[in-house]
Amino acid sequence: MHFLKDLKESGHTFEIGDLYSINFKCKLDPEQYIREMSREALPPVPDDVKAEQEKIHRSDAMVFIYPVWNGKQRIL
Repeated sequence: MHFLKDLKESGHTFEIGDLYSINFKCKLDPEQYIREMSREALPPVPDDVKAEQEKIHRSDAMVFIYPVWNGKQRIL
């Protein structure tokens, strides 16, 4: 991974979020759908989502690298 090597050599730090490795639930269940579509804070945000949100809040920049197979995007 030349990209990570170059980041290190440039003095940057990074954190990898691998949604596959944590079995991230990418499809919303009905309760999550209602929460996301509502203007009010309803059910609590799941812990796995909070953890990924915290990574985003800590970052100065983000890079998305994800596979595309047969024209279909996988988990992002």
